[in-house]
Amino acid sequence: MLDIIRGYSILNYSGGELYFRHFSLIESLQFDEFYQKTIESAKRSGIKDEELIIKDAIKNKKWTLEKEEQIKSLTWGIEKLSNASKKISDFFQRKTVENTINSQKEELLNLQSERREICCFSAESFSEVKKIKKILNCCIYTDESFSKNIEDEKSMSFASLVFEKINFLNNSDIIANAAYSAYFFELFSINYRNPHVLFKQQGLEMTIFQKNLVTYANAILSKLKNVEIPEAIYEDPVKILSYKKLEKSSSGKTSVGLDDLKEKSAKNNGQLNPEDFLN
Repeated sequence: MLDIIRGYSILNYSGGELYFRHFSLIESLQFDEFYQKTIESAKRSGIKDEELIIKDAIKNKKWTLEKEEQIKSLTWGIEKLSNASKKISDFFQRKTVENTINSQKEELLNLQSERREICCFSAESFSEVKKIKKILNCCIYTDESFSKNIEDEKSMSFASLVFEKINFLNNSDIIANAAYSAYFFELFSINYRNPHVLFKQQGLEMTIFQKNLVTYANAILSKLKNVEIPEAIYEDPVKILSYKKLEKSSSGKTSVGLDDLKEKSAKNNGQLNPEDFLN
C-alpha cells in the first residue's frame, strides 16, 4: 500500500537499491502507442507479424490450429476457475479446484513457450523488447529524487526485477487487501466522491496502481453499502468482492449459502435446525 500511495517502489539487488517510479495512466497509454507504432515500423521494414508467422508454421506443420485454440481455451478456463475458487469456502473443494488450475497453468505455459519460440523474431516480439526498454529507461532511477536514470546498456538486466514488482502490484488479492486496509479505506470512505485528493497526482497523472487501488476500494465500499455481507467474511475484502446476494426461492424466502450454514452451526453448538436453511 505504501508503494502504491507514494508512487514508487524501492528495488533491492546485489549492487544496492534502485527506485522504480510507477508510471502514470497517460504514460501507460504512451507506452502502448509506442508499441503499436514500432510494430507498424517493423512490418514496413519486412519483419513478419505473429499472425503470418503462425500461419506459415501451421502450413509447415511446426504448429497446429488445435494448439492455437487450446491456448485460448486454457486461458479462458483458468480465469473462470480462478474466479470460482475464491467463492469456495470448503478447504478440500477449493484445494481440488486450485490443483486443476495449477495443472492447466503448467499446460498453458508449455504451449506459450513453444509458441514464443516460433514467434521470437516477429514484429510483436521486436516491439515488445523496445517497449520494455522504454519503460525501464523512463521509470528506473538510482536515486530517490528521480534525477539519475539507470544507464541504457544496463537497463535490460533489471527487467525481471521490475516486472516481478509490477506483477506483484497488479495482483488482485494484494490490491483488494491494500484498498481495504484501515489506513486507506477510512480516508477513501470520506473522500470517495473525489478520491484523487488522496494522492499528489490527479486524473490521468495518477499511476496505474493508484487507479486500481481506488477502483477496488470503490467496489468494496459499494458492496458494503448495498449488500448485506455475512459477518464471517466482513474482514476479508477478497471474499466481500466475490460475495453475491442470496437469491430468493419461489416461495419468496432466501436460500442460505454454505458459509451462512457454517456460521449458524457454530453459533448453535454444531447443530442446525430446519429453519436455519431459510432466512
